[in-house]
Amino acid sequence: MDMVLDEYKDRQEDIDMLVSLISSLKEGNKLIVVDENNEAISEMQINEDLINILKSVIYVMCYNQVESTVRGCVETIYDHLEDTCTGYNELKVSIQKELLHSVLKIYETGGSLHKKVGNELELKLPKASFQIRRIFNGNVSKRTMNELTRVYGITITADPKDLNLLKEARNELAHGNASFSQYGRKDTVDDCVSISSRVSSYLSTMIHCFDEYIVNKYYLCSQN
Repeated sequence: MDMVLDEYKDRQEDIDMLVSLISSLKEGNKLIVVDENNEAISEMQINEDLINILKSVIYVMCYNQVESTVRGCVETIYDHLEDTCTGYNELKVSIQKELLHSVLKIYETGGSLHKKVGNELELKLPKASFQIRRIFNGNVSKRTMNELTRVYGITITADPKDLNLLKEARNELAHGNASFSQYGRKDTVDDCVSISSRVSSYLSTMIHCFDEYIVNKYYLCSQN
């Protein structure tokens, strides 16, 4: 889980820089750029559109962090199962059902599945069933996380209530349904900063909960 945490922190630093910038810009009406001698070399008027664009950018960056972190946590489970040679028969029933559902979606024939698992079906089925795009497909929401935690039996001690807002922002902006300046009008700067902070806290808690889940082997049927 260390790699997931490092990636989360890297992306959080990016978000924090934008949050710091927008928090400063909202207090003034002019941005002045100075050189190493502290002499002004250019200036830019700060208007409402600029602030709104930055709010939209922060939302997209937050969604980027959400999908990266969730993907990393789930991938870590499957990597751990492979590293510890944990087979299908040892897993919780809910996970077994998820693996079988995935296999039916991924492989068109028994021959294509056999190429992946050979004569080690029980051992290799977990990894063979894993396809991250089928799980998320660019739409991580509160419902997605609730279903994910139900299937794997993970308890996350935080509320993913802001994920729907971020998913909507990502989709509206990525598909061109709204411009960045238009979409940013939805919330105040303070609201945007608060949402960013809550999502960051949620993801930090999620990483910790996934780590505990793996360390304590809560994926095993013997842990039911």
